[in-house]
Amino acid sequence: MKNNSLKGLIIALAFCLFSVSVYLLFLKKEDVFLLDNPTDSSIKVVLNNKKYLLGPGQTAKVSIQLGNNTISAKREDSVVLLKDTFFSIENNTRGLINPTLSNYYTFKRYYGYVKNRDSLYNSHQIDIEGKEYKGEIKKYNDLVLQGFSININQDYPKLKKKSDSLTGITKLFRKNQFVEYYETISE
Repeated sequence: MKNNSLKGLIIALAFCLFSVSVYLLFLKKEDVFLLDNPTDSSIKVVLNNKKYLLGPGQTAKVSIQLGNNTISAKREDSVVLLKDTFFSIENNTRGLINPTLSNYYTFKRYYGYVKNRDSLYNSHQIDIEGKEYKGEIKKYNDLVLQGFSININQDYPKLKKKSDSLTGITKLFRKNQFVEYYETISE
């Protein structure tokens, strides 16, 4: 009798360990603020009196405080991008700070069953450098970007809970990331 109880306990613990591993490897998203430099030059940033040097295409995880924050930024050739700029954060769970005021795009990917999925994508379109892209795509070039589910350093989930209803997940992309991603899904 004791052996069966012990076997059951071991099986239950193994299943729990497996479930936690799947969550950590495939489903968990790290909610952080990123400081991003999508340009081809290095930039120096001072965010809330802390200095960062971001090389071309580099991203850094940063701590951001609720309420008022300050930022200054300049390129390696000393061109000032931002000088003592104040901004306010009301929700600091996930976001991106865009000191170069570059263009970013969000794309909403749909999961679940719907009869005519293509109509969701065909009903919205945007022009990026003379090329038309279909789907729920929005362009941003603000200092602080929020309101998306997946940041630029994360991928869409590999696994999604099966659902009879339609849900959408919005991901933030740098411009070049978005163009590359869109080409892979439209092939």
